Amino acid sequence: MAYRPSANAPVEPPSSSGSVPFGVQLLAFLAGLVFLLLSGKSVMQDARLIDRLRHLDAYYEAVPATWLKVEVRRDTSGKSDYYPDVLFDANVHGQSVWGWRLSLEEAPGDSQQWAQRLAKYRVGDTVTAWVDRQDPKNSFIEKRNDGLQRVLSKALLGAAFGLFGATLVVLALYGWVRAGFGRKPSAAKRKRRGDRASSLIL
Repeated sequence: MAYRPSANAPVEPPSSSGSVPFGVQLLAFLAGLVFLLLSGKSVMQDARLIDRLRHLDAYYEAVPATWLKVEVRRDTSGKSDYYPDVLFDANVHGQSVWGWRLSLEEAPGDSQQWAQRLAKYRVGDTVTAWVDRQDPKNSFIEKRNDGLQRVLSKALLGAAFGLFGATLVVLALYGWVRAGFGRKPSAAKRKRRGDRASSLIL
């Protein structure tokens, strides 16, 4: 004769053996926080750069400067990327301030591209430099915003990483909350519930 459990026997909750282990949830939570922090910092930097590229006149002022170095350098990592290697001496309200940026939107390119772009400059020539009104050391020569689309794409990529991090955090929190509500009661609690049910029937 097959065994049939009593109607008063406490019902066992479904096993939670298929749930995600706590260690995995904790790792996902911490990884999500790291993604959020790094992507947030990157997006804020890109947003400030985009604002500066769109409103150059509001942040920078034109001052005379003298070229000290005009060359092209190769990326030190060994890649075939090249960058402008420039140095100029800007006269900011009677003070000498050195700058080393050609423009705000410098991106890697080939040596011929930069050689053509720098061909009009000569060491010792006078040139107009654009100097940050609040930080004169932040200065450049060419007033361009051609790289606005590249910076915007980078900001969108950072936002996507942030969304991924937020998803990890939310999933980890949801798993913890769900585990808390669905926690299996202890044997003592189940016994007390069974005894209480039996006394009510009697």
